[in-house]
Amino acid sequence: MKRTPLSNVCELHVEVSDSCNLHCDYCYFIAKEKVKSSFSLQDFERIIKAFFQKTSCDVTFVFHGGEPLMCSPEWIDKACRITHDCAKANGHMVCFHLQTNGTLLTDKHIDVLSHHHFTVNVSLDGPAEIHDSVRGGYKQTIKAIELLRKAGLLIGTISVIGKHNYNQVHHIVEHLLALGVSRYHFNIGSILNGNKNLILSENEILTYLQDSYHEFARTYQSACNWVLLGKLRRFVSKEIPQLSCDSPICGAAIHKIHVKSNGNFYPCGSCVSKQEGIRTFLLGNILDDNLSQEEYEKRMSAFHHLYFAHREVCMNCKAQTVCDFLCPAFDEFDSETITNKCKAYNAFIDFLEKQDLAEIQSIIDFYKDEND
Repeated sequence: MKRTPLSNVCELHVEVSDSCNLHCDYCYFIAKEKVKSSFSLQDFERIIKAFFQKTSCDVTFVFHGGEPLMCSPEWIDKACRITHDCAKANGHMVCFHLQTNGTLLTDKHIDVLSHHHFTVNVSLDGPAEIHDSVRGGYKQTIKAIELLRKAGLLIGTISVIGKHNYNQVHHIVEHLLALGVSRYHFNIGSILNGNKNLILSENEILTYLQDSYHEFARTYQSACNWVLLGKLRRFVSKEIPQLSCDSPICGAAIHKIHVKSNGNFYPCGSCVSKQEGIRTFLLGNILDDNLSQEEYEKRMSAFHHLYFAHREVCMNCKAQTVCDFLCPAFDEFDSETITNKCKAYNAFIDFLEKQDLAEIQSIIDFYKDEND
């Protein structure tokens, strides 16, 4: 196969819906500002066919949004069949993943997701009083988690950590255990919607980090906090992974891209959360065969410019083994959160150094055979 700028892309996020049925207070996405647009299967097929002619990899296909379950079960089924056929025609394998708020999930969706062997993450910020304080739809989300667990599709939950729950980690974890959730991920929210009152302080972030460790140490045999597990592994080994979300340079634009319904593609879904990002981070169009490798690498390097600007400081920082590092898509527009995170992670590394190393090693050893 002829080498293309997308030859190494093995993770494709497709914005199958630019709308969402919820209006989360901290949401950074601009869906609420946009006119709802449909993604025709004809356009979808053109884009997916062109993509699989450009990549040299087997692909994880992520149904992205907005809220991807704004699409009907019939649409998702046809999209999966198109994707599978395009992949097969070019000698590739494909697997499907979905990130959803769960509120629109139906039995028909379950049938389609099961048929195409999806893995699914569901957004859940905690018990009802926490979740509904910013998101809404708690009862429907819990029903979705139960349906997905029963069908063997649920891989885990993702909780956005913000003002509403940074000091409620114990209650969140207890709730997840009661639901039978075996894997979860906490994600500090970046505030791109202009409401600075929602930005977590250094001390609030540190409170969340310390409480997360204590809860994981207490419950790790029942449920895996998979991002914290990675940080603990790095803390012990002093090795920093490459091209992941919490690496000095993430995999966005390198092995992962995000595609909109018009074929325009970006390093990741976070890049289309603001109009400024849509203008700044555009890499090209899937249907364009004229994008050169040289030009693509220039755009890719420009996207990762924050790393190059801070490389010396980051590489000499004592907290680098537990740090999230810089996110070009978020930190370009929310410098206060990343500043507070930086200070908090420096304090967190001091906290970890005071913990029982044998306890940390026990957690790591328990999951040593896990593919996280």
